[in-house]
Amino acid sequence: CYLDAYPLHQYLMYGGVSLREIKSKLLLYKRCGMLHRVKMLILTNCTFDGIVYNVVRVMEECLAIKPDLVFLWDEAWYAYAAFNPVLRKRTGMGAARLLARLLKTDEYRAQSANFWTQNELLFDSMDEADHERLLDMRLLPRVDDAVLRVYCTQSTHKSLTAFRQGSMIHIFDQRFRGGAEMAFHEAYYTHTSTSPN
Repeated sequence: CYLDAYPLHQYLMYGGVSLREIKSKLLLYKRCGMLHRVKMLILTNCTFDGIVYNVVRVMEECLAIKPDLVFLWDEAWYAYAAFNPVLRKRTGMGAARLLARLLKTDEYRAQSANFWTQNELLFDSMDEADHERLLDMRLLPRVDDAVLRVYCTQSTHKSLTAFRQGSMIHIFDQRFRGGAEMAFHEAYYTHTSTSPN
């Protein structure tokens, strides 16, 4: 499924997909009984114009709808952010570490339990009007169900020093060992090249 970015007018910068649009599509798949077919959400985290997501919030709210969703953040122009304490929390890896710590706190666990006590019927409903209400609220994942599966790609030569065109793949996946690791390595070796460029 392709998600539309917000509309562009003559003098606007290109931006990301709104969180409302992402949640709307996930809930639509849920209503259609197809949510199990959604495996990964791929987003460009920093556009060429410098627009970035609130990565923690995107992952938090998506995990409330689909607790095992894999996130692939294309950070081709954003590798430098990991070295800046202000920007780090807006990177896929920084947000994954932050969210992992949050999910372990008693305070977050209590907030999540309270949220689900109040809103579980909206999630269980297959009524579009109920799901519409979920679009306007901040969703919290169930702490015991949420699995952090975060991948980030960065083009080193675009924003860091590199002798050649170099790329990095960063992984924060709680199911990587014994799960996705073999498939990841197979795909990596299949699509990499021995070409010097």
